[in-house]
Amino acid sequence: MCDGTSSFDGNVIPFGQPGAGYPCLDQIGRGPGTELLSGVTVQKSEPVYLWNNTVNGSPSGLIINTGCSARPLQIVENRDYYNGIPRPGYTPYTYPHPMAIDDADTSSPTAPGAVYDGTGTDINCAFSTTTLAANWTAGSDNESGISCYQYAISAVSAGGTEFAGWTNITNSPVVRTGLALNPGVTYYFTVKTVNGVGLVSNPANSNGQYVSLDATPPGAPAAVRDGTINGIDISSTTSTTQLSANWDASADAESGISDYRYAIGTSPSAQDVVGWTTTAGLLSITKTGLVLNAGATYYFSVKAVNGAGVLSAASNSNGQVVVVISTADSTLPIMGPVRDGTGTDIASSIAGGQLSANWDAAVDAESGVSSYRYAIGTSAGVADTVAWTNLGNVLTVTRGGLSLTAGTTYYFNVKAINGVGLISTAANSNGQYVVAIDTSDTTPPSAPAVVRDGAVAGADINSTTDTAQLSANWDASADAESGIAGYWYAIGSTPGDTDIRGWTDNGPLTNVTASGLTLTVGVTYYISVQAENGVGLQSAAANSNGQVVVAPDTTGPAVSAVAAQNITQTGATIIWTTDEPSTSQVEYGRSISYGRVTIDNPAMDTAHSVALPELIAGSVYHYRIISRDASNNETTSGDYTFTTSAAAGPIPETIHAYPNPCKISPAAPIKFRAGSGNISEVGIYTVSGRLIKRLSAVPGASSAEINWDGANADGQKVSRGIYIYKLTSSAGDTITGKIVLK
Repeated sequence: MCDGTSSFDGNVIPFGQPGAGYPCLDQIGRGPGTELLSGVTVQKSEPVYLWNNTVNGSPSGLIINTGCSARPLQIVENRDYYNGIPRPGYTPYTYPHPMAIDDADTSSPTAPGAVYDGTGTDINCAFSTTTLAANWTAGSDNESGISCYQYAISAVSAGGTEFAGWTNITNSPVVRTGLALNPGVTYYFTVKTVNGVGLVSNPANSNGQYVSLDATPPGAPAAVRDGTINGIDISSTTSTTQLSANWDASADAESGISDYRYAIGTSPSAQDVVGWTTTAGLLSITKTGLVLNAGATYYFSVKAVNGAGVLSAASNSNGQVVVVISTADSTLPIMGPVRDGTGTDIASSIAGGQLSANWDAAVDAESGVSSYRYAIGTSAGVADTVAWTNLGNVLTVTRGGLSLTAGTTYYFNVKAINGVGLISTAANSNGQYVVAIDTSDTTPPSAPAVVRDGAVAGADINSTTDTAQLSANWDASADAESGIAGYWYAIGSTPGDTDIRGWTDNGPLTNVTASGLTLTVGVTYYISVQAENGVGLQSAAANSNGQVVVAPDTTGPAVSAVAAQNITQTGATIIWTTDEPSTSQVEYGRSISYGRVTIDNPAMDTAHSVALPELIAGSVYHYRIISRDASNNETTSGDYTFTTSAAAGPIPETIHAYPNPCKISPAAPIKFRAGSGNISEVGIYTVSGRLIKRLSAVPGASSAEINWDGANADGQKVSRGIYIYKLTSSAGDTITGKIVLK
C-alpha cells in the first residue's frame, strides 16, 4: 500500500484481510539491500513503517517503528510510506504515492547534556576487567518525545564504536557486563537520544574510564602499638583472655585502603595465637576469648589491604608481656636506662622552659609494670627542680613551664611501679646542660612574613596530587635580642588548625616536606609556622593560604568542533577545539593508514588550526587530530575526511547537469547549463512526474548556469534517489535528463 489507502487505487481492503497492502518498489527511502516479497526480489524496506487500512470508513492508528519501540506518533509530510504486509502474488507497484498530513516531527532530539563514567558521579578509573558502567543526563524532544537511547563503547577514543557497537537502552544508567577489558586501556561511552519518530541526536561522549588492576601493594602501617589507646604503646597487660593493638593508617594512591588484617603470635610476625583476620577497616582491635600464658610476650602483626585486594608487608608491634597480679610478688621491678631528650640521649638544651626524657621499659616477671614516676633535679637522684610525679604506663615525658638556670645541668630520675605497688630504685639520666643564653630577651620573635605552600622557595602553589605528603616554605623571622633558634610547623584542615599534624620542631630550616600523611582528595590543607628565639619564646603563628589535594590528571583533552576549511586543489586547513590547553598535530593521507603527519606544535591552546599543504586535486583525504595536555595525556580523534577541489578543466557542451551523481548541499549544489546558450528555467521532477521545484534565472535576464541546493519548494531537503530535470534555454529549446542524488 503505497499511499496508505488501499492495495489497489480506489479499493479499500480492511487491515488483516488478504491483499491488505504491500511495499512499493524503487521508492525514495528504500534501502540498498534486497528482500524476497511473494517470490519477487525487491529493494529492502528501510525503515519499516506499519499502519492499518481504513476500516469501515474510519482510519485506524498509524504506527512508526523507531527501532526502540513501536508507538503511534507523527510521520513526515511528502515522504513515501508503505504497508509492512505484502499481498501474495502481487507484482510490486513501481510508482510511490506520497502521503500528506498536517502534523510532522522533522527535527532531531537533543543529545544528553553530559555522559558520566560509572553509575553516579563521574569516575576516572575502573578496577573490573569484565564490567563497565555509564550514566547521562536526559535528552529532549518537544514534538514526539524520547523513545530510547543508544550507546556504544570505544577503547580508542571518545566517539568510537569498535569495542561495542550501537545498542538500544530505555534509560540511564547502563551497566555492561561480560566484557573482556584490558588493564591500562581507557574506555569511552558514546550516547545518542532517539525520539518518537526514530530521529537520532548527535552523540555525547564520556571522558573515559581507565581500567586498572592496581598490582602494587599499599604502604604498610608506619607503626603498630600494643594497647587500645590510639598513639600509645604499652609494654604489658594483666589480662589472660584478651589483647589490644592500634596502628597508623596506610595509604595507596591507586585504589585506596579497603581493610586491615591482623595476626597475633608469640614472636614478631608469628600467627600461632590468632591467624590473619580482618578488622573491617578499623585502626584498632581488641581480641577476646584468648588463652594467654603469664610471663609470655605477644606480638601483633598488621597488613593493609588496598582496593584491588593486594596486601602490604606486615608491620609488627614490639610486644606486650602478660603479667598476673599476685600478692606473693615481693620483688621490686627493675628499671632500664634513662635518656635525656625525646629520642637519643642529648647533652645540652636551649629550650629555656622545658625538659624531656625517655627510658626503656622496666621488667617485673611476677606482677608486671603498671606505671612510672619521675623527678628532675640539679644532681642525679635529687628532686629539687620537679618533685616526684606519677605517670601512666608510658616511656617518655616532657615537662614545661620550668624556670631553668643557664649553665646548669639537670637530671631526670625515674622509678617503675609494679602490679602490687612496689617501687623500683631510681634510674637517672646523665644530665642535660642548659646552654647560657641572653635571659634579658623577654619579647617573642617576629612571625614569618609569608608562608607559602610548595617546596620551591619563594613560590606558592594552590594544589597537589600527593596524598601522602605536603610541603611549605616561608620567609625568615627575626629577633634582635637572642636571634632565631628554629621553627615549628603544624598542619590542619582549616587555617591555624593542627588536626593533621601537631606542632613539630623543624630546626633552623625555612622549608619543610611533611611525609607519612593520609590526605583526602578535594580537601584543602594549611601549614602553620611559628618562629622560636634563643630563649625559647615563640612567635604568633603564620598560616599558608592552603593547597587542595586533587586527583592526578590522567585524562586527555576532549576534542570537538573538528572541521576542514579553506579547501583548495592543493591544500586545506584543519580546525578543532579542546577543553583544556593542548598541543596541535594532524595525521593525514589518502587512506585510513594516513602516512603523513604535521609538525607537533607545542603551544598550549584551546582553539587549534593546522594547514595541510601539497595535496592532490580531486582526492579524498583522511585525517585525525592528536593533542596532548600539560600532563602529557594524549587524545587521538576518530577519522575524518574531506575532498580537495577538482582540477580545473573545460566542461563539454553535452553535459547539462554536474556533478552527477551529486551529494548535494547548499555548499555543494548541482549546476545546470544549456551548453553554449543561456538558461531561463529548470524544473525538477520525481520519476513519477511530480514537480519538486522550479528554478529560474534572475528576473529579466538569462544565465549560463543555474544551481540547485537540493531543497524542494518548501525549503525542505529532498531524499536521495533519481530525479528528472527539464531545462529551458533562453532560445526556448528544452533539454531533459536524469540526476542522481547520493
